[in-house]
Amino acid sequence: MPALLDNPVQPYPWGSTTVLPDLLGVPATGEPQAELWVGAHPAAPSRVELDGKPVSLAELIAGDPEATLGPGVRRRFGPRLPYLLKVLAVERPLSIQAHPTAAQAQAGYEAEEAAGVPRDAPHRSYRDRSPKPEMVVALTEFEALLGFRDPARTADLIDSLAVSALGDAAALLRYDGTDGLQALVRRWLLLPPDGAAHLARSVAEAARAARGELPRLVARLAELYPGDRGILLALLLRHERLAPGEAAFTPAGMPHAYLHGVAVEVQASSDNTLRAGLTGKHVDTDGLLRILRYEADAGARGSPRSARGTAWRCSRRRLRSSGCSGCGSTAAGPNCPVPVPGSCWSPTARPPSPRPGRTLRSAAAGRRSCRRRNARRRWTGEASRSWPRPAWTAQRPALARAAEAAEAAKAPRDTARTTGPPHRGGTWADKWGGRQEWLLAVEGRRSSPRCSRTWASP
Repeated sequence: MPALLDNPVQPYPWGSTTVLPDLLGVPATGEPQAELWVGAHPAAPSRVELDGKPVSLAELIAGDPEATLGPGVRRRFGPRLPYLLKVLAVERPLSIQAHPTAAQAQAGYEAEEAAGVPRDAPHRSYRDRSPKPEMVVALTEFEALLGFRDPARTADLIDSLAVSALGDAAALLRYDGTDGLQALVRRWLLLPPDGAAHLARSVAEAARAARGELPRLVARLAELYPGDRGILLALLLRHERLAPGEAAFTPAGMPHAYLHGVAVEVQASSDNTLRAGLTGKHVDTDGLLRILRYEADAGARGSPRSARGTAWRCSRRRLRSSGCSGCGSTAAGPNCPVPVPGSCWSPTARPPSPRPGRTLRSAAAGRRSCRRRNARRRWTGEASRSWPRPAWTAQRPALARAAEAAEAAKAPRDTARTTGPPHRGGTWADKWGGRQEWLLAVEGRRSSPRCSRTWASP
């Protein structure tokens, strides 16, 4: 039975005093109200009224997990709600932080339990056994630091600041790449407090006199957190502005900090956070260094209604690029009719993997779409040979070897025509009202030049 939830608000000092009261339609108290929690997290579960009595959502789920969660969620995640939804009202920057993987969370939790650290202790990092991947969707313009920048770009920024105290930081990034980035992060995080504060003040002074968005951000952070080592780490991170409706996903190990704006956040129901700076809370340097990921520009950003960060699995594998050399379009969407390298659909591009920020259609949906398209479209052997072969056919060994052998012999690809696919038998003529021509690859299976699923059937 549907029930209204009474959701708690967290009064963290970085929150806005007006956003959440306006959202909830209640008078503002003048105190910061940072997060609205919707879920069954043990620290602050939502409450529901049953028979005139308030009951926490966690208790309601524990009483009958099959009915409240459904059998599928119950089997996969156990008798608990696996996610937590938040509305963030960020007025001041949050800490630079990262979250562990499932294995790291399990190991860290067990280690702190064995050490006898109380679960509510302020210096405890692992309060449960769960990972904490997060995704935010901006409701207003949302400003954040998301992942490490390309080391070469960061080296140029450090050179432009001309801070002698930074030493060989720029050379380390420029010539050693990711290894240099890792070494520099370790160096700065392990600085003694006095040394880190002195270096942060030098960087802040140079940033005030420099031009550019990131130097201005560093100067602003220095005003809020003077002498904090997080000012140094901010030099290494990507500064992003999400427009309303855009989303960003932060996987395990990726450093990030939310700076300003209003957003909806969906995360795993966990409270495992390891902080690096810009905070008065506990900073677990050793634990943070164990979980950080140093891939440059690995931040995931996209929009459900935009082609940015999206791949179309079937029909030409259209890949959106910035500035299409085929049609010249920069508009969102798969609208390029010209399959040339660098176009919206690039036959020389490797198919994208389902990594953060990428959205792929399911394999089942791709197969269904391909079957329908093959059944109703007519293609000749000549069209098949003239269509550009994608580079990723090498991933399908059987057909790739046959195609290479045909090309080496300077002979056209072996094709045949029939009234119906022989591996199913029969004919499609009656069903589709006419004779249909089917192309058979050398293995004897049908192939369509427009279908990425059957380009190279194994």
